[in-house]
Amino acid sequence: MRANLSERLEGEGLVTRLGNGSVVIRIFSRDEVLQNLRVRRLLENEAAALAAGRLDAALHALIAQGCGVPLLAALIRDLRAKARMCNLARMPLQFVAQGHEHVRLIEALSRGDAVVARQAMDVHSEKVRIAAGRPGRPRAALRRPASFPIAEADACA
Repeated sequence: MRANLSERLEGEGLVTRLGNGSVVIRIFSRDEVLQNLRVRRLLENEAAALAAGRLDAALHALIAQGCGVPLLAALIRDLRAKARMCNLARMPLQFVAQGHEHVRLIEALSRGDAVVARQAMDVHSEKVRIAAGRPGRPRAALRRPASFPIAEADACA
């Protein structure tokens, strides 16, 4: 395995093998580092844009997994799956507000602050619930997927 790693690093230009067989880490020029950062900026900006619509589910899944209580995690997964079965549409008008709610939650989690994390999740969940049940909300937002039989869809109406 060590030989494979050494060969890989050499193949990627990260190390150089000297005539005596020893390996030296390559020194990158300032220009190469700046080029690297420029390309990373382009790639990570695109990755962030692509992830924007997917991170809500990832954040909630991470919280469920990280709670350390398998039964609680399974219940959260099941309830989120049921919400998806009703095809609850994203709420674009709430996107910025939900982003701020997620940031508050992530900050609390990173500090290990259980009290603020609980409060942040409570505020977020309640705002989503209110927005989902708001009168005047387009009926299409709570539509059933075409693949579900009518009996199952009635729970989503």
